[in-house]
Amino acid sequence: MAPYYDSDLGSVNVNELEFFKIAQDTVDDSGVWANEHMINNNNMTWTATIPADIRPGRYIIRHEIAALHFSVTSSPGFEFLPIAAQFYMTCFNFNISGSGDALPPMNLRVKFPGAYRDDDPGMRFDVRNTTTNREKKYIPLGPPVYKSGYTVNLPPKEMTVVSPTGGGPDADAAYFTAQQAFLERQGAITAYFDSVGG
Repeated sequence: MAPYYDSDLGSVNVNELEFFKIAQDTVDDSGVWANEHMINNNNMTWTATIPADIRPGRYIIRHEIAALHFSVTSSPGFEFLPIAAQFYMTCFNFNISGSGDALPPMNLRVKFPGAYRDDDPGMRFDVRNTTTNREKKYIPLGPPVYKSGYTVNLPPKEMTVVSPTGGGPDADAAYFTAQQAFLERQGAITAYFDSVGG
């Protein structure tokens, strides 16, 4: 997440935002990756806790999944494709309240682009090699996770669902149907390339 100080988000230079990491997950001791946990156990959702001591204000929260299946070598016939991890990210705009006064130190903050290097170990991890997965520990991309100076236990808060279209249930249903159709088409394309080895 990164603080910004301009009331107009549209005028913020996103390349100058300084992000710090509040959560991460990679692969567990049994070899199960975070994306599998998210798909199988969390209904395609992920939960992270904003550090309790963070300074109030406006923030951008960046959620990112790094796909490593192309990170080492291309399959035969696809050598012309650039080799790199693929990133799937979403950003959210938050206004954080409270009485905290912390902002993580500079060595825990990064900018995009520039946060990752092509030769970072986490960019070149061979997820298809079971020997590599067992014998080498994956090194996460980016800075270490910022740890709050204290913890606060808050009672659960009721979730409020906001209409993504602003047009009510019918408009939301139509939007969801269109998005689902698009994702299914994308999934079919990905499945095809996976089936031919790339």
